[in-house]
Amino acid sequence: MSHDKSLWLRAVFIMLCGYLFTLPAFGQSDMATPPPETTPEVTAVATNMPEVQRGVVSVESAFVRAAPDLNSDSIASVFERDTLEIIGRNADGLWFEVRRPNRTFSLGWISAALLDLDFFPETLPMTDATTGVIGEQAIPIEHTAVYLVAEANIRAAPEFGSEILVVAPLGAILPATGRDSGLTWIYVNYRGTIGWVNIVTIRRPPALLDLPDIAFELTGIAPLPVVVIPPEVQLSQVQAFRDFVTASRDVASDLVPFWETILEGEIMPCEPPDFVTSYLVTAQDVQELPELNRFVPRYNEGVDLLNESIAPLTDCGVLRTEVVNEAKNDAINANIIMEATLQQLNSVETIIRDANDLPPRPTITPTQIP
Repeated sequence: MSHDKSLWLRAVFIMLCGYLFTLPAFGQSDMATPPPETTPEVTAVATNMPEVQRGVVSVESAFVRAAPDLNSDSIASVFERDTLEIIGRNADGLWFEVRRPNRTFSLGWISAALLDLDFFPETLPMTDATTGVIGEQAIPIEHTAVYLVAEANIRAAPEFGSEILVVAPLGAILPATGRDSGLTWIYVNYRGTIGWVNIVTIRRPPALLDLPDIAFELTGIAPLPVVVIPPEVQLSQVQAFRDFVTASRDVASDLVPFWETILEGEIMPCEPPDFVTSYLVTAQDVQELPELNRFVPRYNEGVDLLNESIAPLTDCGVLRTEVVNEAKNDAINANIIMEATLQQLNSVETIIRDANDLPPRPTITPTQIP
């Protein structure tokens, strides 16, 4: 009897084990099995984070300073080909606030002239509006930044004959807050001095037309009747001036090696090259291309230097070393001025062509020069 009871208990135990294996796992129900888990799709979310701009150190070594000022303490050193992230600019755009790549804190300030850039620096935010400000007017936080493509006179009124308040260097970034009705003059603030700069000296930002017309309100000078000069006439003026400058540049370039041979002991020939004639500007020329009013004085400085370099050529024979050295230096400086003027003329021509939807100036190869 006890043996039968043992068999019966064993059978019950086997049946219970089979039943337990058919039950769902703990926490599950008898509902349908859910589909396997999948990784949710990640959707990119747009942010307002600005694009990080970078610059490469272009000198052998340089200091990073605590403020945008040469007299400020040096707090770090950087070396040629180092890459820096640029996070801001100062009031005149000649200093950049930088940091090391992939860092979140500022390293300090470095002169803009020590970096190679591949972007427009006027797009940087202004992160210092007080250091280096020497005028009485505070730098406006709300403004349109304009970049100087040439050295520029800041004038008291929007006209060429008005007083020059200060001269701003090439590469400066000026906060602009107004313009004249003809979009010829822009109202700017350079290191605390406010005044007017001619539009040919700046790289035109897209928002230039959004500036308010404040010329009459500030100066009382009524806008002149608009005289539309055809772009073909403007371009012909540019080319005429370019021809004068190129001829002067070529003479200056030839004089440098000529004076070097004299320094080496050559005897001065008695038949000097022809003198260069200064470029003469008429009222009609200035009306057709007002930019000549700015370029010509600088060009004529170069012509004066060129003539001073040519003057000793009237004396044949042996010249004193100091006379030859001075003539050589005059030729070098004249050549520099002529080259700079040619570059400025190229910028003016680009502006004229862009404003009138004209094709760019064709590139002339040496084989095309007559």
